[in-house]
Amino acid sequence: MSISRNLLVRGPGRAPATAFATALAVLVAVGASAVVPGIDWSTHADARTVVVLHADEDGKQRATTIWLCVSEGMGYVRGGGGRWVGNTRRNGDVALRIGKVELAVRATVVTDAAELERVTAGFRAKYGFGDVLATLVRGRPTIFRLEAR
Repeated sequence: MSISRNLLVRGPGRAPATAFATALAVLVAVGASAVVPGIDWSTHADARTVVVLHADEDGKQRATTIWLCVSEGMGYVRGGGGRWVGNTRRNGDVALRIGKVELAVRATVVTDAAELERVTAGFRAKYGFGDVLATLVRGRPTIFRLEAR
Protein backbone atom coordinates (compact mmCIF):
# COMPACT_ATOMS: atom_id res chain seq x y z
CA MET A 1 0.00 0.00 0.00
CA SER A 2 2.98 2.35 0.53
CA ILE A 3 3.70 2.41 -3.24
CA SER A 4 0.13 3.49 -3.94
CA ARG A 5 0.28 6.07 -1.18
CA ASN A 6 3.58 7.49 -2.55
CA LEU A 7 2.04 7.85 -6.01
CA LEU A 8 -0.96 9.62 -4.54
CA VAL A 9 1.07 12.27 -2.71
CA ARG A 10 3.46 13.25 -5.52
CA GLY A 11 1.19 16.10 -6.54
CA PRO A 12 0.28 17.79 -9.83
CA GLY A 13 1.63 16.48 -13.08
CA ARG A 14 1.04 12.88 -12.07
CA ALA A 15 -2.65 12.67 -12.90
CA PRO A 16 -2.52 9.34 -14.81
CA ALA A 17 -0.43 7.71 -12.09
CA THR A 18 -2.64 9.24 -9.41
CA ALA A 19 -5.81 7.95 -11.05
CA PHE A 20 -4.26 4.52 -11.46
CA ALA A 21 -3.00 4.51 -7.89
CA THR A 22 -6.37 5.62 -6.57
CA ALA A 23 -8.12 2.83 -8.46
CA LEU A 24 -5.53 0.32 -7.27
CA ALA A 25 -5.84 1.49 -3.67
CA VAL A 26 -9.62 1.15 -3.80
CA LEU A 27 -9.38 -2.36 -5.25
CA VAL A 28 -6.85 -3.42 -2.62
CA ALA A 29 -8.89 -1.90 0.22
CA VAL A 30 -12.17 -3.42 -0.95
CA GLY A 31 -10.72 -6.80 -1.92
CA ALA A 32 -13.03 -9.75 -2.42
CA SER A 33 -15.98 -7.95 -0.86
CA ALA A 34 -16.46 -6.15 -4.17
CA VAL A 35 -17.33 -9.46 -5.85
CA VAL A 36 -21.04 -10.20 -5.76
CA PRO A 37 -21.58 -13.93 -5.30
CA GLY A 38 -23.82 -15.57 -7.85
CA ILE A 39 -25.05 -19.00 -8.76
CA ASP A 40 -23.71 -20.94 -11.71
CA TRP A 41 -27.07 -22.25 -12.86
CA SER A 42 -25.44 -24.25 -15.67
CA THR A 43 -24.27 -26.77 -13.06
CA HIS A 44 -27.92 -27.41 -12.12
CA ALA A 45 -29.51 -27.29 -15.59
CA ASP A 46 -29.94 -31.07 -15.80
CA ALA A 47 -31.75 -31.38 -12.45
CA ARG A 48 -35.25 -32.75 -13.13
CA THR A 49 -36.66 -31.67 -9.78
CA VAL A 50 -35.60 -29.40 -6.93
CA VAL A 51 -37.04 -28.76 -3.50
CA VAL A 52 -38.12 -25.25 -2.56
CA LEU A 53 -37.94 -24.56 1.18
CA HIS A 54 -40.50 -21.94 2.17
CA ALA A 55 -42.50 -20.87 5.22
CA ASP A 56 -46.19 -20.39 5.97
CA GLU A 57 -47.39 -17.11 7.50
CA ASP A 58 -47.19 -18.69 10.95
CA GLY A 59 -43.54 -19.62 10.33
CA LYS A 60 -44.09 -23.35 9.75
CA GLN A 61 -41.36 -24.59 7.42
CA ARG A 62 -42.41 -26.41 4.24
CA ALA A 63 -40.60 -28.31 1.49
CA THR A 64 -42.15 -28.72 -1.97
CA THR A 65 -40.71 -30.58 -4.94
CA ILE A 66 -40.92 -28.57 -8.17
CA TRP A 67 -39.33 -28.29 -11.63
CA LEU A 68 -36.34 -26.10 -12.51
CA CYS A 69 -35.53 -24.46 -15.82
CA VAL A 70 -32.26 -22.70 -16.64
CA SER A 71 -32.54 -20.06 -19.35
CA GLU A 72 -29.87 -17.57 -20.41
CA GLY A 73 -27.83 -18.31 -17.31
CA MET A 74 -30.67 -17.75 -14.82
CA GLY A 75 -32.66 -20.25 -12.75
CA TYR A 76 -36.46 -20.33 -12.85
CA VAL A 77 -39.16 -22.30 -11.04
CA ARG A 78 -42.88 -22.24 -11.58
CA GLY A 79 -46.12 -23.38 -10.05
CA GLY A 80 -49.79 -23.37 -10.90
CA GLY A 81 -50.89 -22.34 -7.44
CA GLY A 82 -50.70 -24.11 -4.16
CA ARG A 83 -49.18 -23.21 -0.85
CA TRP A 84 -45.59 -22.82 -2.00
CA VAL A 85 -46.54 -20.27 -4.66
CA GLY A 86 -48.52 -18.20 -2.14
CA ASN A 87 -45.74 -18.39 0.43
CA THR A 88 -43.11 -17.45 -2.15
CA ARG A 89 -45.18 -14.53 -3.43
CA ARG A 90 -45.49 -13.27 0.16
CA ASN A 91 -41.80 -13.79 0.98
CA GLY A 92 -39.43 -14.45 -1.89
CA ASP A 93 -36.48 -15.26 0.39
CA VAL A 94 -36.49 -19.03 0.07
CA ALA A 95 -33.97 -21.84 -0.24
CA LEU A 96 -33.61 -24.31 -3.04
CA ARG A 97 -32.30 -27.82 -2.46
CA ILE A 98 -30.74 -29.41 -5.51
CA GLY A 99 -29.42 -32.84 -4.60
CA LYS A 100 -27.13 -32.23 -1.63
CA VAL A 101 -26.68 -28.52 -2.38
CA GLU A 102 -28.83 -25.89 -0.67
CA LEU A 103 -28.94 -22.39 -2.15
CA ALA A 104 -30.30 -19.24 -0.49
CA VAL A 105 -32.23 -17.46 -3.24
CA ARG A 106 -34.58 -14.57 -3.82
CA ALA A 107 -37.56 -15.61 -5.98
CA THR A 108 -39.16 -12.79 -7.97
CA VAL A 109 -42.30 -13.14 -10.08
CA VAL A 110 -41.51 -12.72 -13.77
CA THR A 111 -43.81 -10.19 -15.46
CA ASP A 112 -41.90 -9.32 -18.65
CA ALA A 113 -43.76 -10.88 -21.61
CA ALA A 114 -40.61 -11.77 -23.59
CA GLU A 115 -38.96 -13.37 -20.56
CA LEU A 116 -42.16 -15.31 -19.76
CA GLU A 117 -42.33 -16.60 -23.33
CA ARG A 118 -38.67 -17.63 -23.36
CA VAL A 119 -38.84 -19.40 -19.99
CA THR A 120 -42.15 -21.11 -20.79
CA ALA A 121 -40.52 -22.47 -23.97
CA GLY A 122 -37.60 -23.67 -21.83
CA PHE A 123 -39.89 -25.59 -19.51
CA ARG A 124 -41.71 -27.07 -22.54
CA ALA A 125 -38.41 -28.16 -24.13
CA LYS A 126 -37.16 -29.74 -20.90
CA TYR A 127 -40.33 -31.44 -19.64
CA GLY A 128 -42.22 -32.10 -22.89
CA PHE A 129 -45.70 -33.60 -22.57
CA GLY A 130 -45.52 -33.41 -18.77
CA ASP A 131 -45.34 -29.65 -19.11
CA VAL A 132 -48.37 -29.61 -21.43
CA LEU A 133 -50.34 -31.77 -18.99
CA ALA A 134 -49.33 -29.69 -15.94
CA THR A 135 -50.47 -26.51 -17.71
CA LEU A 136 -53.81 -28.08 -18.67
CA VAL A 137 -54.44 -29.31 -15.12
CA ARG A 138 -53.11 -26.34 -13.12
CA GLY A 139 -53.68 -23.49 -15.54
CA ARG A 140 -51.31 -20.65 -16.30
CA PRO A 141 -48.34 -20.94 -13.95
CA THR A 142 -46.56 -18.30 -11.92
CA ILE A 143 -42.90 -18.19 -12.94
CA PHE A 144 -40.23 -17.05 -10.48
CA ARG A 145 -36.71 -15.88 -11.39
CA LEU A 146 -34.12 -17.05 -8.86
CA GLU A 147 -31.15 -14.97 -7.79
CA ALA A 148 -28.56 -15.45 -5.07
CA ARG A 149 -29.23 -13.56 -1.87
